Amino acid sequence: MGIEEHLQAKRDNILSRIAEALDEQKVSAEDFTRDTGLSKPLLYQLKKGEANPTLKILLLLEAKYQIGLFEIGEESHERATAENHRLKQENEELTQKLDKLTKIIDSMKKVMGKIS
Repeated sequence: MGIEEHLQAKRDNILSRIAEALDEQKVSAEDFTRDTGLSKPLLYQLKKGEANPTLKILLLLEAKYQIGLFEIGEESHERATAENHRLKQENEELTQKLDKLTKIIDSMKKVMGKIS
């Protein structure tokens, strides 16, 4: 997955969490504009997943509606850390196997040198 696709997936995930929270809390368009000072069209764009909100707007929505938007990043960081650890272990195992194979090849070269 390229960076653009990754960013799009993150954006979609965040917008989905916003829409779910607003629906669960039964936030009306009037409540939204009164609580946040943001426009009704922005609310509709957020709910439809079409908005591209700024960080300032995300932080405002997170605070006003207790939406855990940035837990996503923490979860992703934990997954990435676990994946990084797994890959390091796999790399160590492969390095050990490569060292063994290199020794076998060196031994075979010595034997071949004695035969010829």
